[in-house]
Amino acid sequence: MQPAQEMFRRRVVQAALRLTEGTPMAASTYEQQLLEQFVCGQLTIEEVIRLVDAAPPAPGWPPGPAPAGR
Repeated sequence: MQPAQEMFRRRVVQAALRLTEGTPMAASTYEQQLLEQFVCGQLTIEEVIRLVDAAPPAPGWPPGPAPAGR
């Protein structure tokens, strides 16, 4: 993989991680490891999605409904 492509992928992944940080959609450690493999060109984004979909759900996912009054 060319350095420019890796740098672009890293910026996109970092932006997505920042956007979801502190939310129920924040990436798990496993998902972050897969994303790092995508950044380095070891996995395609399709492979990342397939592996995430095949993994057992994280504890507390999906989140329940918001408490009343919010």
